[in-house]
Formats: sequence, C-alpha cells, structure tokens
Amino acid sequence: MAAFDALPAGCLRFDDQRIIVDANPEAARLLQYTRDELIGRRLSGCLPVASRIFFQAHVFPELAEQGRLDEVYVSLQTSARTELPVLMSARRAEAGEGYWCVFLPMQRRQVVERDLIHSREEADRASQAEQLALSQVREIQAHLVIQDRLASIGTLAAGVAHEINNPLTFVAGNLEWLAQRLRPTDGAAPPLDPQELAALLDETRDGVDRIRSIVKSLRSLSRGEKEAIGPVSLAEACATARRLCAHELTARARVTVDLPSPPLVVMADEGRLVQVFVNLLVNAAHAMPDRLAAENRIVVRGRLLEGGHVRIEVEDNGRGMPADVQSRIFEPFFTTKVAGVGTGLGLAVCRGIIVSLGGTIEVASLEGEGTAFRIVLPMAPEAPPRSVEAGGVAPAATPERGLDASATPEARGEGRTRILIVDDEAFVVRTMTRMLRAHEVTAAADGRDAVERIRAGECFDVMFCDLMMPGMSGMEVYDAVLAAAPEQARRIVFMTGGTFTESVTTFLGRVPNVRIEKPFSLGSLRDACTHVLDAAGPCGA
Repeated sequence: MAAFDALPAGCLRFDDQRIIVDANPEAARLLQYTRDELIGRRLSGCLPVASRIFFQAHVFPELAEQGRLDEVYVSLQTSARTELPVLMSARRAEAGEGYWCVFLPMQRRQVVERDLIHSREEADRASQAEQLALSQVREIQAHLVIQDRLASIGTLAAGVAHEINNPLTFVAGNLEWLAQRLRPTDGAAPPLDPQELAALLDETRDGVDRIRSIVKSLRSLSRGEKEAIGPVSLAEACATARRLCAHELTARARVTVDLPSPPLVVMADEGRLVQVFVNLLVNAAHAMPDRLAAENRIVVRGRLLEGGHVRIEVEDNGRGMPADVQSRIFEPFFTTKVAGVGTGLGLAVCRGIIVSLGGTIEVASLEGEGTAFRIVLPMAPEAPPRSVEAGGVAPAATPERGLDASATPEARGEGRTRILIVDDEAFVVRTMTRMLRAHEVTAAADGRDAVERIRAGECFDVMFCDLMMPGMSGMEVYDAVLAAAPEQARRIVFMTGGTFTESVTTFLGRVPNVRIEKPFSLGSLRDACTHVLDAAGPCGA
C-alpha cells in the first residue's frame, strides 16, 4: 500500500461496474479531488464527453477481451471540469476483480513529440479512431435531439389534448345538432335558418382550422429526420411553439412577442428552431414563482444586427439562477428540476441546434429577478421564408391561384377536368369527390386498380394518390405509371399524413411531383390541380 501511495503517476482502481474503489494521492492531486471524493465515483465522471465515447467503444471492450491496455492517449476531466491530457495504461487486477489504470499527464511538448515519433500507420489509426469517435458523438447528439423532442411532446401532451378538445367540442356539437335537425326523430323539424346555418358552418370550419394548425405544429416538432436548412420566419416559428406550449403558458404567465415588421427571416431547420423555442418557453414558464399569472412575464424579442445576423431574446421575470447553476446550464443531463420532470437534455440540445446553424446562445440571470436567453443566428438571404406549418403544395413554385374558370379544360373547350383519386380510406375518397364534384372524378379501389386503369389506356388530367397504402404504396404506383405512361406520371399529386419513413423521404427528394399534406382544404386541392394543369396541360392534348 505504501508503494501504491508513493507512485509518481496517478493510479486508480475501478470495479467491473466502473466505480472507482481506490485512488493514490497523485491521482487525487491531478484530478483535483480528495481521495475520499474519488472513491465511489463512476469512472465516467472523470471523463469528458469525447473520452466517454472512446472508453465505451474501445477501452472497456479491449480490457474485457485482452485484460490489458497499453499506453493510449486520452483526456481525463478534473473537478474544475478542465481537460487533462494523459498517457494511460490499464490492467485487470490479479484477483480478477476490477482493473488498475495508471496515467501520466502529458505536457503540450510531449504531445507534439509523441506525434512526431509515431509511425504513419499509428497516426492513421489514431485518425481513424478520432473520426469514429466524432461520428459516434454526432450520432449521440442526433439521438439526443430526437429524445428531447419526444420528451417535449410528452411534457406538452396534456396541453395539446386540451387545445384540440376545445374546438373538437363545438365541432362535434354543431355536427350533432345539424344531424338532428336534418333527421328529426319526433316529426318534421322546423326549417333551418340560413343565417344560423351559415354561422354554424363558419364555427365548424374555424374549429377544424384550429385543430389542423395544432396538428401541423406538433408534426413539425415530432419529425425525427433532419430537414433541409433554408429561410424560416422567426414569427411563424415562435407562433408554432406558442401554440404547442399554450396550456403550459396560459396558466403560468403572460407572453409578449416583440418582433419587427417586415418579419425577420433566418437560415434554419424549421422543426429544430421550433424545438428551441418550445424548450425556452416551457423553461421560462416552469421558472415562475407561485403568484398570479398576470404578474409573471415572458417576453420574446427579435432584432436585426449589423453584419447580417439576427438576435432573439426569450426573457422572463421568474426565479432566476445562481452563478453555479448558470455555469452548468448547457451541460447534458444537468437539471434543477425534480426527478421525473426534467431530463436535463433540453438546453444542451438547444445549444447544439443553434451552434449547428452557425449561431450562438448565451444566458444571463439574476437570482430572484429573472433570466434571459440570447440567440444570434445568420440572417437568410433575400428569399421567401418557408412556413413552419408546412402544408399545401410542396414545391417552391406553389401556385397562388385556385382552379378558377380559366384554368379548367372545360373553359378551354376541352371537356371537364378528369381526376383520379387513389386512397385506401373510403371517407377521404368520398370527401374529396364531394369537394371536386364540379369535375369528372374517378375513384380507384387501390393502387393496383389505378395502375391497371392507366395500362388500359385511361387518361387523367390530375391524379391524387396517397403515399402510404397497404398492398401497393404510392411510390410503387408512381414507378408503375412511369413505366407504363411516363407522361401521366408527372400528373400524380401525392397526399401524405406527414409521417415519413427514410424510404419515403428519399423518394420525395428525387421526384418533382406536387405534394399536399392531410388534412387539406379545398383551396389546396385547387392549387394542386392548377399547378399540374399549368405544367402539363390536359391529358392527351
């Protein structure tokens, strides 16, 4: 034991669960802990994130298989959270229980000397290991982003349900009242007042629009795949986040949005920018003391900065944070919330998202006075912003007019517009048939029926086809039509529910066809028809 304590190198012993069970004085000195503080600590607590990944992928597997590890260059982490480059070796303990690791700190000169004397082969191996570690870091970061989204959705679930149930209540009530008036059970019903009927329909349409807006907002947050970076309106991203957080915010605080006009547009990934706003707004709401909601304030501000950047601030007058909490606020898994309420991922993920977009995020807080998060992002070049509530016609050149009289084939003396609908949901087909009843509408029983009609020589001006169908998917329908009648393949308009698999995402990226998202409006159907007719003309013309 005396020899162990007298070693001029740091020495740690850890068990099979990777808990430190002993440490010599030099290890305690180098890591800036007392010996008692080290004993019982997980070894991962003395490793920065990159080293944790390297140990998990290489060190621990090699120790388990070979029982030893010779001279690897790694970084340890001190109690002050600074990195300590060391040269480390490890062996399985003679008794077969746990491992010994010995490490020597490496000064910068030693690191350079080591790099110079290593062979090219060793340098290549080190580079490959570094690339693997970086790749794994990126995978973990991407996974954390998705996990944080799922955690956010879980947090907001009750509130979203509440926001949907309110309009759903009067939509269902209005429809039930209308059904009773149209099908009375106790004799003839009094005639419907046209003004009352119009008001009922307006209310119902408004309720459906509110539900559609909430679903689209939730969809933008829940998408797992990384979207393309492009121009995004800050006002729309903030509005989407507020809709998702409405239940969390309304009972706790008053929210003020101060964004200039014309709208600020930044280069971002839509769903991830919404995710940042959701995290900051919910955190601000949860930071409020127990007092009247009218006394609690959350302010969202946006300003244009010199040099082509935009600054966004989310400020609250909540409890604030002490300095020691501020210094760790962006660390993964660090949280001041009680167990089961916070994951500790939110702000770490926010920082990762903002940095990946070429921006910065910082926090300023005074305990008892409030907190402000400040984000700086690059401004988008002159380009129209992409709506966060992505829906309607997907291509960039979305037509602005509907299927007006001048756009239809019958107005050109060519007969009525011939439309084919391919969807496995019968109610969707019936609804679309009603919405498009001014035209010649044909419904296919399934994807195979649609393809057989094309192969048999039938010609359609526009084909609405659901992407995800049992038996034959919309993608398979497209490929079959492309092979049988290439001119008709470009007339297909894809209908989606908004949930994309990797194969669907790849497919939509390679085909130029129009896409509309469910639930769609009559206007979006008209816009899609107009887009196809303007581009392709009537079938057979």
